[in-house]
Amino acid sequence: MLMPITFFIILYQFCFSVCSTETNISQTIWKRLSPVCATIPVRVKVDPSAVVFNVDSRFYSIGQGASLSFVFRHNLSNPVLKLFAKELAPAYFRVGGTKSNFLVFCDDEEVCEDGPGYSNITFSGKVWDEINTFVKDAGWNLVFTVNAFLRTPDNKWDPSNLIKLLEYSSKRGYKLDFELGNEPNAYFHKFNKTITPEQNAEDFKSFKAILKQYNNYQDSLLIGPDVTAMVKYETYKPLLGMKADKYLSSFLDNVGDTIDVTSSHFYYCDHKDHVMPSNFTSLQILDIFSRNAKTLRRLVHQHRPSGKYRTWIGESGDVAGGGLKNFSDRFASGMVWLDKLGIGALNDIEVFIREVFLDDGRGLIDPDIFPHVDYWSAVLFRRLVGKETLKVSYTQSTLELKRLRLYAHCTRTAGSSYHYQPGAVTIFGVNFNKEETVELLLDVGDIDQFLLTPVRPNNILSRYGALNGVELALNNGSVPEMSPQPVVGNPIMPQGSMGFFVLKNADFKICKS
Repeated sequence: MLMPITFFIILYQFCFSVCSTETNISQTIWKRLSPVCATIPVRVKVDPSAVVFNVDSRFYSIGQGASLSFVFRHNLSNPVLKLFAKELAPAYFRVGGTKSNFLVFCDDEEVCEDGPGYSNITFSGKVWDEINTFVKDAGWNLVFTVNAFLRTPDNKWDPSNLIKLLEYSSKRGYKLDFELGNEPNAYFHKFNKTITPEQNAEDFKSFKAILKQYNNYQDSLLIGPDVTAMVKYETYKPLLGMKADKYLSSFLDNVGDTIDVTSSHFYYCDHKDHVMPSNFTSLQILDIFSRNAKTLRRLVHQHRPSGKYRTWIGESGDVAGGGLKNFSDRFASGMVWLDKLGIGALNDIEVFIREVFLDDGRGLIDPDIFPHVDYWSAVLFRRLVGKETLKVSYTQSTLELKRLRLYAHCTRTAGSSYHYQPGAVTIFGVNFNKEETVELLLDVGDIDQFLLTPVRPNNILSRYGALNGVELALNNGSVPEMSPQPVVGNPIMPQGSMGFFVLKNADFKICKS
């Protein structure tokens, strides 16, 4: 236990760094400090008795739009881009979204042209090769969303273009997993088209039968139906079409064991023009995903065959709809994402696919091949958080704890650059409080801290972030080492911060198997 004078010095040093109003974190020089800094202690306990759920090793995965503009606008062979991608491996890379239902494969022996608007977006064998090469070099697995709008006169899915793609891909040994269509319950709303859940289930059965004909794709995952969110922010108008929960239930009742994974999308709200900075800390908005995840889990367990409960969030963004410049490229976006990942793992979400990897204003990487601030939290999540989800509880007498979000997993040890030993535990989370700083009281010592804060304190819309007080920046074009800081006393989470805390000597038996 720290002596009172020692604790006072540590607390003073913390206030000196966190409560200052003018900072140059990159040089850790503090020019001015505020004399007031309230720190509230919170008792934190992690249950060592059981694993709640095992996520996939590719839990934090990445998506990209099916317009394929990322191929045409960027050089996918860029070594710096590949370096950034490898830092997030292993991961799934989903090519999908609204325009997936207009993608048509055109091999290099054909002459094909795009149609107007959404009518057709053709992609060549050369483009397909570029995507597959990039994914393989990154250490990712490609999930491709197949066009569901190619249909016969009696409104059954026409698989002829898929067969052409499979023939081409099989010859080149490309490893693929598949979806069919994107948000089918919203087709009427977006395109004035309707594919009933019953017919959609029959289309998936046809898809699975075709995959069984190819040695390379007999074991490929078939993922669906990629409906919209179960629950959305109440002030936004519902889609014109079948509600997601009703569509999903009927689809699952008819598809049997054809699909390998049940998938749903999640966005807090659709209308980007209503987004405000306060949305990123609003409990009314942040709590929507927990309700959504619980509803999804309940429906999957009710309508899937026993043991077929694998569930993904196949597409998701932050609170700015599908993403919005000056919001999604800021520190706050990483806070929202880290919270969703923690909630998802507690609710049996095996894989969580983030929109998007490469894009101006809403991607992890911008078009100049420069990482946005929440890329760093994604890297730390990949390096530190293992598959085993643990139950964590925390209590204290005065703080409104709903704004403090803490989660726990066994620490990733295999393949990690930090060389932690099996038995270690990683607590991670977000302090969404606007004023209260939190001191985490833990029963174990020897803790490594990875504390992420905006470069300018209390500014969660900052473009830049700091790790343990030092501004994060590329190191000669490479990802920095991102070293931990040993904790003296107890970990401190200032308001508007994210943190990963590795309990090196937790010695949990459930984290050793």
